[in-house]
Amino acid sequence: MAHVNTPVAERYGLVRRLDRGVTGTVIEWLAAHPEHRERLTLCPVNLSGQSPGEPDLLRFVERCYTSTGMLPRKICFEMTEAAAIAEITRATRFIEALRRLGCRFALDDFGSGLCSFAYLTSLPVDYLEIRWLLRA
Repeated sequence: MAHVNTPVAERYGLVRRLDRGVTGTVIEWLAAHPEHRERLTLCPVNLSGQSPGEPDLLRFVERCYTSTGMLPRKICFEMTEAAAIAEITRATRFIEALRRLGCRFALDDFGSGLCSFAYLTSLPVDYLEIRWLLRA
C-alpha cells in the first residue's frame, strides 16, 4: 500500500485530486472484480480533512456509482475525528449525503482528540475506529 503524505498534498492543493483518484479507482476496481466484491464486507476509503468542504466530491462519487453499477453499501468512507470536528457542520452534511447514497461512514482515530464524546452524538457515523494509546 502506498503512503501519501497528506499535509504535503494539502499544502500543494493535491489532496482533493487524491481523494477523487483513490475513490474512483476503488469503486471501478470493485465493480470490475465481482468475485472479490462479493467476499468483501466493507472496503474502507480514507478521505482527507478537506473533503467535507468539497461538494464536487459527492457528485463525483455519485457518477462513479452510476457509471459502474457498483453498490454503495460496500464502501465505508473514513475521516479523522479531528477533521470532522474542525468543520462539524460541513462534515455532518457531507456524511449524511454519503449515507443517503448508501455508503457507510467511520470516524478514524477516534479517542485521540480531547472532545471526542461531546461531539460523538452530533456526527451520523456508522463506525468508530478507536485509537488506544498504551503507556508503560
